[in-house]
Amino acid sequence: MRFGKTVATVVVASGLVAACNLAVDSRLDVRTATQFVKPGDDITGHVINPDGKIVVALQNFVTHELTTCIYKSGKKTFTCPTSTDAEGLYVVGVTDSSQPDSGTQKARVAVTAIDDYAPQVSVQEKAAAGEDVAVSLLMWGADRTVTVKVLDKDKTTVFSGKTTTESDGSGKVVVPGLKQGSYALEVADRLWTIGGPASDTRLALSVSN
Repeated sequence: MRFGKTVATVVVASGLVAACNLAVDSRLDVRTATQFVKPGDDITGHVINPDGKIVVALQNFVTHELTTCIYKSGKKTFTCPTSTDAEGLYVVGVTDSSQPDSGTQKARVAVTAIDDYAPQVSVQEKAAAGEDVAVSLLMWGADRTVTVKVLDKDKTTVFSGKTTTESDGSGKVVVPGLKQGSYALEVADRLWTIGGPASDTRLALSVSN
């Protein structure tokens, strides 16, 4: 993952200080309270920068079945109930009648009975050519098969490896030395994906000589 700095530029003229290019981003967005809930628990969150009529819906990622969620305009919050047999990947979608250009803003949520399931990945961002790179896994649940893929700039898979997690949900996959270049990593089990086109998170690896 990359972290950048946000820099505010100020201009001093005639004894006055004026902030430049500090426009506030007011585009529609959505944030869920958590990305992982137990079956039967509510999916909750906030709608960011609502302006008109808000519609919040929950869609099953596989069946595409849609259910309407409860939205409270005063608090800008929503609640999407789930059933006890609702395990799987879901997408919360938010639309605003006053912001048609924003389309549908989405957030992924996994509904699962797996204990302590909140997948995390730790991997270095830079490596030397030929150097092995360890991809560490945390909180993927016990005895889960997790696949790690490495894709080059042409989105061709240059490495694919699997591991079965330990009882504490941890695991590790070692990527053998790669040649110089820029790569993207995709880590997934049959429920959740980190990195790659199906994820909001980017896992990048830069390999240099």
